[in-house]
Amino acid sequence: MSGSGRHTKQIEMILVGNTAPLGVSCVKEEFCKEFYNFAVFVPGASECELKIYDLDKGEAVASLSLPRLVKQPGMFAGAVPKDEMPGRWGYRYAAGGREFVDPY
Repeated sequence: MSGSGRHTKQIEMILVGNTAPLGVSCVKEEFCKEFYNFAVFVPGASECELKIYDLDKGEAVASLSLPRLVKQPGMFAGAVPKDEMPGRWGYRYAAGGREFVDPY
């Protein structure tokens, strides 16, 4: 998936996100700040990375640990501020030693 926006700084932080819907979605929180929410279910995984790619540069610009939700084993969800994303971007997840595309 790609989004549009201006990449203003390096992506350094991910916030706890919503578990629904699965996949990626754009959400607007309080104070009109927009985030991309990433949610994925990875059975048996203890950790999951979100890898964000700048499609114009053809390279990864971030690898962030998605927060694991203790009450829902295998569920990971995080939110990245929209204004920190590259103009054209893509993403993958990594868990258990393998990288994979979003199944949702």
